[in-house]
Amino acid sequence: TFNRLHLAIEAVASASATLVNYGMSHLTSGTSTAIAFNMAAPVASILKEVFIGNSSASAFTLIGTATTILFNSSDGAALATVTMTKGSCIVLRGLSATTWAVIGRTGGVTIA
Repeated sequence: TFNRLHLAIEAVASASATLVNYGMSHLTSGTSTAIAFNMAAPVASILKEVFIGNSSASAFTLIGTATTILFNSSDGAALATVTMTKGSCIVLRGLSATTWAVIGRTGGVTIA
């Protein structure tokens, strides 16, 4: 819907938080251990960007809120997990109610 297309920046620092499925999410953490966040289900054609700021966490992991929510890698494989490091960014486009397409990413992003 039109309301979801507003440029929204969501600042998230709590592990296991669920990220909204639109706009930009800026993830940070004060802990040095790896932490995970849940990615809300996509909506077809919605655009989502996730950025890892200056943080002490060793890694950030994005997983779907359900096992059916997947991330399509650049080779078309549908995978369940995105791992990111400090300073990295990923841009996603909703393909369906269960699939995010990775349309851009920096170094430090792994999809598995």
